[in-house]
Formats: sequence, structure tokens, C-alpha cells
Amino acid sequence: MWVKNTRTNKKWFVPDEQGKRLLKDKDYESAEPSADSAVNLAELTVEALRKRAADKAVPGYQSLNKDALIKALNGDQTDEQAVTEANSQDSVDQQPAASPAK
Repeated sequence: MWVKNTRTNKKWFVPDEQGKRLLKDKDYESAEPSADSAVNLAELTVEALRKRAADKAVPGYQSLNKDALIKALNGDQTDEQAVTEANSQDSVDQQPAASPAK
């Protein structure tokens, strides 16, 4: 469920139960996107992007970073390319730094 903080105008996706509790507070309102409105994926949290990816059955979505999730959801690359890109980035990040020359 999408909710919006009326003070900050920030929107985010929360589980339905949490959304129902928030909507009882005057500072929150429902922000469910209409079917015809475009959503800027870059504004969504990784959690919201993963929820969308799960709904679209994107394989390996759990391990994708935000950029890879956006690309996969936009169809800019295949799901397999997104997973491969995320995994190769992880392996680069995990390589030990070169030891200083003596």
C-alpha cells in the first residue's frame, strides 16, 4: 500500500497492515498510484522496487541493487543481465585491495 506524509509529501510503499495504522493519523493519506499515472522508479525505495520485481517475477530480484532493479523493471535489460551485472559488481566490491609495493 502506498502512503504519503502530508507534511513532507514523501511517498513510500508499506505493508497493508502498517499502512492502515498510518492512515489513522492525520499526517498520512493514501497515495495509491492510479493505473494511468507513471511512477518514477528512481524515487522508490529498494524495498518498494523489490516488491514490484517480485510481483513481476523477476528472477534473483532479492540480490539486485537499486540501479539493477530499475533497469530490470523498465525492461532496459533482461532479468538475467540484471542479475549478472549485480553479481559481477558484488565480486568486484569484495576483491581484496592490492597490497602496497615494498
